[in-house]
Amino acid sequence: MVAIDRPWLRVPIGPEAASWSTVTASRTVLVVAHTVTSTNRLLDVLPALTADTRVQVVFTTTGTSPFNDGVVDLLAGIGARTVP
Repeated sequence: MVAIDRPWLRVPIGPEAASWSTVTASRTVLVVAHTVTSTNRLLDVLPALTADTRVQVVFTTTGTSPFNDGVVDLLAGIGARTVP
């Protein structure tokens, strides 16, 4: 797994998430980013999910691909909420 050099966010997931949310998510979608190419493909279809305020989207990386260079930078660049 790739270590992300940022502290865990207290929101939008976890036991304290409800106190930080104005709209409660009914479902959480975990997007697994293996490579920049596959992540960009997932980002193409993500608007279908993010348009629904009941759906919360978070990202993670696996670090298992030999082609994962740039994935963490891509997620940081789009302001993605990431979990280890």
